Amino acid sequence: MNRKEIKAEAKKVVKKHYLLSVAICLMAMLFSSVFINQMEDNLVVEKINEVMGEDTVGMNRFSISDESYWTVLEDIHENDLDKAQNDVDKALENYQQKQTDILGRSQGVIASLINTVCSGEILVLAYDSITSMMGGSGIGGFLLILLAVGFQLAVIIFLKNMIHLIMNRIFLEESTYDHVPIQHVFYFDAVNRWIKSALSYLRYNIQLSLWYLTIIGGFIKEYSYAMVPYILAENPDISGKDAIALSRKMMDGHKMELFKLDLSMLGWFVLDYFTIGITGIFWSNPYYTAVLTQYYRNRRRACMEAQMEGIEVLNDTYLYELPQDEALNRAYRDVRMDQMYIADNQVELHGIQKFFVENLSIWVGSTKNKRTWQAIESIKAQISNDEAVLDKKAYPSRLSPLYVRARKHFNGQRDFMRAYTVQSLVLMFFIFAIGGWLWETGLCLVQSGEFANRGTMLGPWLPIYGAGAILALIVLTKLRKHPLATFTGAFILSGVIEYGTAAVLESMYGLKWWDYSGYFLNLNGRICLEGLILFAFGCMAVIYAIAPELDNLLEKADARILSVVSIVLAVLFGMDAVSSLKNPNTGKNITSPVTEVHTSQSE
Repeated sequence: MNRKEIKAEAKKVVKKHYLLSVAICLMAMLFSSVFINQMEDNLVVEKINEVMGEDTVGMNRFSISDESYWTVLEDIHENDLDKAQNDVDKALENYQQKQTDILGRSQGVIASLINTVCSGEILVLAYDSITSMMGGSGIGGFLLILLAVGFQLAVIIFLKNMIHLIMNRIFLEESTYDHVPIQHVFYFDAVNRWIKSALSYLRYNIQLSLWYLTIIGGFIKEYSYAMVPYILAENPDISGKDAIALSRKMMDGHKMELFKLDLSMLGWFVLDYFTIGITGIFWSNPYYTAVLTQYYRNRRRACMEAQMEGIEVLNDTYLYELPQDEALNRAYRDVRMDQMYIADNQVELHGIQKFFVENLSIWVGSTKNKRTWQAIESIKAQISNDEAVLDKKAYPSRLSPLYVRARKHFNGQRDFMRAYTVQSLVLMFFIFAIGGWLWETGLCLVQSGEFANRGTMLGPWLPIYGAGAILALIVLTKLRKHPLATFTGAFILSGVIEYGTAAVLESMYGLKWWDYSGYFLNLNGRICLEGLILFAFGCMAVIYAIAPELDNLLEKADARILSVVSIVLAVLFGMDAVSSLKNPNTGKNITSPVTEVHTSQSE
């Protein structure tokens, strides 16, 4: 193995796929602790043992919560609620003092939610609710402990672990191909191996955790088992036991080699530390992942050449080499047939209908041909992906050993290529407006323990959420085929909507319904970086997932009933809007004077 060659190849990969590499590593860092240098907590098994007072098998080396979470859970187990609340207060006070941390948790909606969970405050609130519903029965505390531990383990097993495997899979594709479709992050779901992969990875974590109890044994096994995440990323059909056995064979006599490779990255780790994680986010995390990926590719190739026993299970050939024309043409022979289908069934749009559909995603006129047009657009999007495969620029999904054509995420079909009727848009406006109200009031209830009717209106809706979602669907139509461009557009659009709305409300009433003063990178307290990122991700969820599914459901419903519901909601909303224009909704946890520096939630 030549370390210089491996690192040089890794740099090429990251530079070629820079934005995707940074994005996938950032997701892994935020949601999976992959790049957190220190283990956030001790073993989950140790914590469970402390709380439950019995021996339990270890589940993972990482926990999703701080020490306070488990301390509060233990307090509840001992029925000492005063101590539990005191531990929560100490943890929250500690978070407020961490002002210099790049992932600081002293301000913001996201920070507040994380703090509520990690501090254990959510446990105290849940315990009060459960015991009150059960009439003060002591069984409430026991049920809460089971739910809390179960939640932790479920998140660890089925989310955190899988993000690590998804990241490795994406980097394997990046190393061979020029283009990686965003749909391939759903690979494990597409091949129906999400649960099996999660459980296999769990086996790896349990075994490694137990070795860490011996201290030196864990360090050695870390390198002995180092290939497991990549083995499972390549072939999620392998059991955890077999993946560990194969990794041990692959790393036999090569553990020191990988250790030296890690040492050669030490300078980047030090720089990451002194830049408070910034260089890690924008370079060293994706670079290090690419280096490990190249190392795995090298070890795999060497084992293949040596015909090592058991290596044949690593059978996803086209993750590492470009396919032959004959294999591609055989697997993708229906692409030409799809093109012919499009030519024979194309729905021609003209005049104002064409303008609204192509530029604003609004379907006007008769809906008779809408389904056919929509199906054609999805096929066109799929053909676009297939043509990249035929040009050998993207991984050939249909040549995967686990390929199943019916799984649309893996096949790359994009159902978001659609137009919406005016009635669907009206109903979705109310769905998102009511959903936003539930989010805001629920968040306020968790934080303050008090109900507050958030927003300027009296009814259970926040129009800024509904308008933002619908405008994202309409205004960003031309960007929809390009997720990164859509995110950028959503970020800007959210800023314009939120800042403009805040400015108008302040000028009309001299009150603030939200204030980001004190948040990182805020503008006049009306918008902030954290909020815009959150809203941009929300807009993408609406465009690519939520709105298409809602539209499918609305299309199946009785059109006459939907029309009546739309009219009723519109009338009630109009009456509320007229009333609120003169007498807006105000009060505690709802508004604050413009002159007062006050931090509340975004509407």
